[in-house]
Amino acid sequence: MIQVKDDGVGMSPDVMARMFEPFFTTKQIGGGTGLGLSMVYGIITQAGGRLSVHSEAGQGTTVSVLLPRVASVLSPSLPAAIAPTRAEGELVLVVEDEAGLRRLVHEILHRKGFRVLLAPDGIEALQILDQQPDVPDLVLTDVVMARMGGPELARVLAERGVDIPVLFMSGYQDGEELADDPRYSYIAKPFTPDALVEKVRRILGAAV
Repeated sequence: MIQVKDDGVGMSPDVMARMFEPFFTTKQIGGGTGLGLSMVYGIITQAGGRLSVHSEAGQGTTVSVLLPRVASVLSPSLPAAIAPTRAEGELVLVVEDEAGLRRLVHEILHRKGFRVLLAPDGIEALQILDQQPDVPDLVLTDVVMARMGGPELARVLAERGVDIPVLFMSGYQDGEELADDPRYSYIAKPFTPDALVEKVRRILGAAV
C-alpha cells in the first residue's frame, strides 16, 4: 500500500463522486485539465490494484493505493520502442470544446509536424471547412459537445459527400461504439501524446 495525505481544503461528496472522471476539475480555466486522478485510476486498475480515498471538507484528503503482491520476482519488460515519426504537413481539424485539451492536442500534433485547425464544436468546424481552401486529411473530434457533437458532425460530412477520415475521442464508451463503422476510428481519453500521434499516423497511412 502507498498512502498519500495532505492537509488541504478536502473534497465535498459531490466532488468525490466525480474525481476520477476524465477532464473533471474544480480549477479555474487554464488551471489544469483534470487528467491527473483519471490517469492514476487507469494505471492502478490496469495493474490489478484499487484506490481508497477518504476526504472531508476542511480536513484534507488521504489516498491509499493498494497493489497486488506477487510470489516471485518478475523481470521488468520494457515496451517496444516506437520509432520516432514526423508528419509531412498533413492537415488535422481538431474539434474539442474543452479549451485546455484543445490547446494540448494542438501542441502535440504541431510538434510532430502536422498542420492543425481548431474548432470548439461541430458547427464552427463546418464553418472552418467552408472557408478553408485545403481539405483536412483527418478530423479529430470529441463525441459530446454542446452545440454539435462528433457523431452529428460526421453525419453532416457524409451527407455532403466529404470523404475525410474521422477519429473520435471520448472518455466514455460512446466513441468506441461509433468506431464499429469502418469509416471511423476511436481513441479513449485520457491518452498519451505518443498514443495519439501513433493513432493519427496509422489512420493517415491507411487512407493513402
